[in-house]
Amino acid sequence: MEARLVSGEALELLTVKAKGSMKHFQLPKDVRRAWHELQAIVERDGVEWTERNIGYVLIPQWITEPQEELELRVGIRIGRGERTPDGTERLHIPARTYALLPCRGDREQMNHAYAWIDEWIAREGLKKDTGDGVFGMEPNRLIPVNPFDIPADTIDRFDYDIMIAVKE
Repeated sequence: MEARLVSGEALELLTVKAKGSMKHFQLPKDVRRAWHELQAIVERDGVEWTERNIGYVLIPQWITEPQEELELRVGIRIGRGERTPDGTERLHIPARTYALLPCRGDREQMNHAYAWIDEWIAREGLKKDTGDGVFGMEPNRLIPVNPFDIPADTIDRFDYDIMIAVKE
């Protein structure tokens, strides 16, 4: 595995919340529900998104203690002038530094990647940015296969980047 530091540019995202626990794939199932809800709103309202091959999952980094239930955001990138339709929230992600690790493989490899990047951040003398409103990101590649169209309890191939906001 090879992680690296990257300078993430500022993003404007249109998002829908997903919430649940990891028991019985509740949260991953709700991520898919949120994605399809967002897609229906985008189609209904004619929202233009700028990266049609990427779907974002945003993880709040300010929550540092294990939680029974988590709340994530699922989003698409939009232009600054795009309106915010009912049922969605606009989220501005400022430019910042991320530890990035490609995550490609099965569920076991995905779980290993999360543990590995945490160790890498510590080895590099970096710290996760746990400030209010700081999100880690999972930009999911939607091509050749949209992972949000595969049921959460059966998906076993992942193709996205793990991006953890860090302080140097």
